[in-house]
Amino acid sequence: MIQKELLSTFFVEFLDLFLPHVVSQIDRDSIQFLPQEVFIDVLNYFATRINFGGAAVR
Repeated sequence: MIQKELLSTFFVEFLDLFLPHVVSQIDRDSIQFLPQEVFIDVLNYFATRINFGGAAVR
């Protein structure tokens, strides 16, 4: 889980390095990291686990 900790700690710097057009459009203070989520496709009987998610306000 070291990758998750590093990415959450340096997320803005990561965006600034690789996606500068994105980081200029979000409020840096609004970034929130979400807990693990599971999405289930009931038609195909398939589950996808999202281990690292986040949200930000423009």
